Amino acid sequence: MKLCVFRHKKFPIVCYFSSTYSLLLYLCYSSQREIENTFFVFSETFPKEIAYNFKNCCYIPKYKESIHFYVPKKWIISKIYKWFVIPKIESQTKIFCQDHTTMLQLLIGRHPYYMVAENPVMETIMKSHYPKGRATGQTIKQHILDFINQKFIGPLYGHSLGFNHLCRGVLFSDKGSARYFHGKDIYLLNIFSAWNQKNENERNMILSLYGICSSDLESISSKKIIIYTQPFVPEMTIDDNKKYMVALIKKYPLEDIVIKVHPRDEIDYEQLFPGITVCKSRIPAQLFDLLGVHFEVAATYNSSAVYNMSYEIRIDWYGEELRHFGSVLYNAPIPSNANMCHL
Repeated sequence: MKLCVFRHKKFPIVCYFSSTYSLLLYLCYSSQREIENTFFVFSETFPKEIAYNFKNCCYIPKYKESIHFYVPKKWIISKIYKWFVIPKIESQTKIFCQDHTTMLQLLIGRHPYYMVAENPVMETIMKSHYPKGRATGQTIKQHILDFINQKFIGPLYGHSLGFNHLCRGVLFSDKGSARYFHGKDIYLLNIFSAWNQKNENERNMILSLYGICSSDLESISSKKIIIYTQPFVPEMTIDDNKKYMVALIKKYPLEDIVIKVHPRDEIDYEQLFPGITVCKSRIPAQLFDLLGVHFEVAATYNSSAVYNMSYEIRIDWYGEELRHFGSVLYNAPIPSNANMCHL
């Protein structure tokens, strides 16, 4: 963190991201000049090894989470960054961001913004919310707590995912989401068309920001099966998560497998599966497709990475195995072309 460095410099665009997919959408949507004139703020869940590749950025490091003083702690951290690190947000500053976490809501504050989708299946997330973004099944106590937090955090609390008067527009890749945003500017991006329209220098710039090495791509492109992990901890224990991954891996020839680690997954898969190729880079899975690295099989529990691929691929879906873990979040529906698999 470089204190006071950027407070004296103005940026026409400021981005707040916690997802590598959201970042990819923005990079594909924007011109090289716009990217160079953007200041990026990466929240504590964003992979720091990618964040530090950006010249104009700040990264909020991970800190010890606690149920005690949860909101006040985040409020203090956000204020430190807004006062000393992040460029001053003026009325004409354009903000692109995600708005689904407390930290991001605090950073956005009361400034108008454009929401960027956090994954390729935002429509599914919209279906699970009331209008105005409130989750179903809330008690009176929860509503009261929401009211208090909204006064403390700001108007986005309880009204995330663009369901508020501050959200001016949305940037996403799935057509079905458009119907949830009446009256807002809609930016529907075909990520493959946007990538193909960029010149070689622009593509190389994006790849360098993600820290992609050609040698890594060569070893990965020779594999037939890609397995996408999910960060279920703390919904599942690490031991449970490992047990399920071991059972899944045994379903396939080891020499054909590459494991794509989720950006927030902290399990050491190289130690767990010695001899199997592991993609440790926390890049969004869509970059493989954009670079022409294709596979015959994609296996996962419920990763949204298997959606919107540009080529025919067999999808092995193991999500039903997790039904007895009632607290595991199902953030993606079953793909229509998926094979329902069991361990």
